[in-house]
Amino acid sequence: LSPCALGAILNPQTIPKLNCKVICGAANNQLAEDSRDSKLIHQRGIIYVPDFVVNRMGIVNCADEQYGRLLCDPAIERHLGWNWDHAIGPVVQRFLEDSKHSGRPPLRAAADRAEALMQQQHPIWPGRAKAIAQEVWQKLSEA
Repeated sequence: LSPCALGAILNPQTIPKLNCKVICGAANNQLAEDSRDSKLIHQRGIIYVPDFVVNRMGIVNCADEQYGRLLCDPAIERHLGWNWDHAIGPVVQRFLEDSKHSGRPPLRAAADRAEALMQQQHPIWPGRAKAIAQEVWQKLSEA
């Protein structure tokens, strides 16, 4: 199944009706409630690849478009191959293996990996992510 248009289509009413081995689509917020619905999918033995992994190329494209386009752009191609540690394939493979070994739903394994990566210093802008998060938190607290 490849949800690519509507959010919240995976829920307690639809999940029992699924007849697929894998869910991998680019729609945002495919699960009506992340924790509950990812567990339901996991209990059914269906592999779930979270939207934030699948649709990340939209963000990559937006970030890179200011520099222009190449027909076979190496900055894009490295995300689609297997030779870069952070390419989509190796990332999916790692969190699915982690899910299998830990028994956690793939969404939890992928989110834990993403949270760990967010704690690392960016090589060009160290501390930037933390500063942005603090600024957002401050603005939310003031609202």
